[in-house]
Amino acid sequence: MDIDAFLDALTAAGDIKLFTALVDVSALGKYSVRDAADTIADLIWDKIDYRFLCFKRSSTARYEYTCAQNSLRQEKSQKKASSEKQRDKAQMSTFECQGWLTIWASPDDDSEYFIRIRHQECHQKYVCIDIPDDVKQIIQNNPKLRSYQLWKEILKSYPEPAFSQKAVYNLWANIQNQSEWRRTENELESAKILLAEFTKDSRYQLDTIPLPPDSGSFCWPDNWTTW
Repeated sequence: MDIDAFLDALTAAGDIKLFTALVDVSALGKYSVRDAADTIADLIWDKIDYRFLCFKRSSTARYEYTCAQNSLRQEKSQKKASSEKQRDKAQMSTFECQGWLTIWASPDDDSEYFIRIRHQECHQKYVCIDIPDDVKQIIQNNPKLRSYQLWKEILKSYPEPAFSQKAVYNLWANIQNQSEWRRTENELESAKILLAEFTKDSRYQLDTIPLPPDSGSFCWPDNWTTW
């Protein structure tokens, strides 16, 4: 199958325990085996939200990647990281997923790659934590731009970014969602403001229930009478 058919099949498979395929990657263009393998790993990340990091080269034509959230591999990966990155990795949720991706090139046809994904536990998806602070600022300062417009702006400063467009989209979507409901940094005050905005409509009424300091509650009058 070609690379597009492989990615579609991967998406359709859902919760992957074991997935193997012989894939024609000629559509990716001319790459070294390592670059082709890295590109395939990134495409898989984009499709199923599990990120696989290169762990070792078994031979000149075979590379093995481990799930970035594989708890069994965290200690070794942190030893090679800077102290700042170690702090970031400590915040990442990890799991005993036994997640591995193996990619090796066919000895007979340089456009064919055998791909095997083993992932024993369906877990929380990978959240990219390596977006630079200045890029985060660009995203936060331009809430009216669509995600693809932001990506074009970011590429002006980062023509070959180490982070992915998907990571930028996820952060942008999170900020967009927060802008829908966050009115202040204080969550309780934000909730009060939202409720006040909602009850400006005369069809809705809100009763406040007195409680001790630093606590609060509310209910819809119709619901209160049914309790």
